[in-house]
Amino acid sequence: MRENPTVPVHPHKAKVLLVEDNRVSRLVAERLLSRWGYGVSVAADGLEALKLAALGEFDLILMNLHMPRLDGAATVRLIRRLSPHYARIPIISLSAARQRVQGGVFTDYLEKPYMPEQLQNLLQQYLHSPAPSGLRLHIDERLQKLSGQDQVFRRQLVALFARNCEELLQDLSSGRLDEPQFLAKVAHKHKSSLRLLELFPLEAALENLQEVLAMQETDPQLLLRRKGVVEQLTHSILGELSAVAVA
Repeated sequence: MRENPTVPVHPHKAKVLLVEDNRVSRLVAERLLSRWGYGVSVAADGLEALKLAALGEFDLILMNLHMPRLDGAATVRLIRRLSPHYARIPIISLSAARQRVQGGVFTDYLEKPYMPEQLQNLLQQYLHSPAPSGLRLHIDERLQKLSGQDQVFRRQLVALFARNCEELLQDLSSGRLDEPQFLAKVAHKHKSSLRLLELFPLEAALENLQEVLAMQETDPQLLLRRKGVVEQLTHSILGELSAVAVA
């Protein structure tokens, strides 16, 4: 997996609140977010985060779990109560230890140390990215590279990729996710087509779903959220394939 600068990362300049007490981690994450085009505000602890959240609305919050003065979980509980907007936005826990999303207040988590592409893919998934127009352009460009001027081959590719998306949705709704190795086989089956179209966010979303299923004690809420992300991305790709098929 790698950063994929060819695909737009957001449908608008999404606003992200980064809450991190470690100076080095804060600086690196802030620079990454800015480079990817996000509007970023930073807080060094939970109290600062509360003040910033009360002053304006953010589209997503990245929250370190262990901080002085007010820890991440307590901060998120307070932020969730600020408004209906904050009750529903994605809040991602940043933690050096693999921990379950605590008490349902966090939407998801990213284990530290993380690679830039892991953060980028998680943001793309929860901020409903890439934007449909950008995704359509990206798919169209990949199809052009694969098929050249052969329109018959292009239509065949679109039909095959669309069928793969439909099969992925069927696999996810089959009720077999609790079977050992089922999702690993599903991911393996679709990996080559995802990489041919360079659909890295969907590939990462499948890996994130596998990670939850591999936990000794699967968190049902996190499982549903990550499954929903995969389904949402797949539906978006399927819709854009239909659009480029008639373009």
